[in-house]
Amino acid sequence: MASATVVSFTPNTFAYTSTLLLGVGAISSAGTSQIGLNGYDMDDFRFYLRALLPAEVLILTLTAENASAGASGSSCNGPGGMPVISGNGLPTLGNASFAVNLSNAESSRLCACVLGFTPAAFGTFNLAPWLGAGCEMQTDAAAAIFYVTSATGTASQPLAVPPNPSYSGLHVYGQWLIHGTVGAVTRLLDVNVR
Repeated sequence: MASATVVSFTPNTFAYTSTLLLGVGAISSAGTSQIGLNGYDMDDFRFYLRALLPAEVLILTLTAENASAGASGSSCNGPGGMPVISGNGLPTLGNASFAVNLSNAESSRLCACVLGFTPAAFGTFNLAPWLGAGCEMQTDAAAAIFYVTSATGTASQPLAVPPNPSYSGLHVYGQWLIHGTVGAVTRLLDVNVR
């Protein structure tokens, strides 16, 4: 749980004295981590002696991120529960086989892989009239590619990563929208190319 208390102290004198555990990252009440290899990128955690300026945070973020494909945001369930979006490995420069995958969707149904370059830049787009309550698109939808899910409720959109270093740091956001007997939408996948 985040704390709203700001504490000032002389450098090198602070000691964490709370009886609460200090948790960094995503943890569950069962004590298991939700951070995985192809999920959230967190291999660097630091305390600073002062509050960083927004420009400093941006520079550190852009230069320190690793290739990752992690889901966030909300979803709406289909007949079989929550549809799942994932990357098949890491979106590293030159990975020609990287893809955005869908699983746990209703079989043999029309679906679309929606890709964009910003996450809900101007708010989410309510899909309730077409897919049902709670369904929303969370990216700017620069492209939509249509498929029919397999007999096992899967689909895959190839997203080859060029070997060109100018793509390093590019974020592509994707979601799957499924038009089934009950509409469904996956969470938002943030593909961070490195």
